[in-house]
Amino acid sequence: MKKAGIILMVFVIIFPIATADTGQIEVNIFQEDCIIDFQEGWNLFSFCKNLNDNNLANVLSSISDKYRYVMVWDETQQSFEIYSPRASQNPFTTFNDNYSYFIYMYEQVTLDISGSIPPTEQRNLPEGWTTPAYQYDFSTAVADIFQNTWVNFRYIMKWDNINQEFQIYSKSSSNNPFTQINSKEGRFIYMYDSSTIDY
Repeated sequence: MKKAGIILMVFVIIFPIATADTGQIEVNIFQEDCIIDFQEGWNLFSFCKNLNDNNLANVLSSISDKYRYVMVWDETQQSFEIYSPRASQNPFTTFNDNYSYFIYMYEQVTLDISGSIPPTEQRNLPEGWTTPAYQYDFSTAVADIFQNTWVNFRYIMKWDNINQEFQIYSKSSSNNPFTQINSKEGRFIYMYDSSTIDY
């Protein structure tokens, strides 16, 4: 009888706990971080997540005294627009996370940006040079990205942040300096005609 009483007591203690948890599911959705390592000098980069806040000053607030210029490529004019934190007026004050940007750093720093994982996306590439972002945390082969637009594609240029020079990929070359697009890298793409690429 003593043994049966102990078993009954354990059952009474455990049962309410099991009942309380039944049918309850808690889901937490976490924002992903985008950590970008900048070298001293010029850096060509793209955001590895969709930004929560596109205001340029807010995004760069943690490194506000460590950069001098931010440049974005104007696809229509085929020229750069330049932002300076010292200027009274600037041609742009927000980031578009569909584009790549040049930034000039006084020193090597790390920028941590909160954002969300981008969905499957498309990028419209006009004729001429453009600077579309690549917002994923994995690498993709150039040939895979341009497989549907290969006829209109001519060059990709990536900036070597350490050596401070461009690397140029040509579809006509058998010996290219790179074959993949990597997370957080910015790039220039030259198209013979307007096209759309799928990520």
